[in-house]
Amino acid sequence: MSKNTRYFIQPGSNFTDFSLDFAPDITLTGHAITVKGTSGADYLYLAGSFDVDFSESLTGVDVVFVRGMRSAFTPSLVNGNLLLSRGNTASLRMSEGDVVVFDDGVDSF
Repeated sequence: MSKNTRYFIQPGSNFTDFSLDFAPDITLTGHAITVKGTSGADYLYLAGSFDVDFSESLTGVDVVFVRGMRSAFTPSLVNGNLLLSRGNTASLRMSEGDVVVFDDGVDSF
């Protein structure tokens, strides 16, 4: 069973780093993370194994930095939201109009 944690980004502190991975002691593997953004631009940083729902990013062009190559992720649309998945180890759900920055470039959806 995975743990589900909900984060609310506060105005003025809109960079959240989810790259924590000190496996096997501390890791985000198996955690489902839901993030609600602000009305401004919000920034997330993701690495390793992650399951992040950022579909409630609200207004503003938000940027998600993902460690990995664009070709490693498979994009699809689910209920009007972008879903990026990398096998069974990573998934990111985000709103249309937000930006993803990969190690090899930038995509806007």
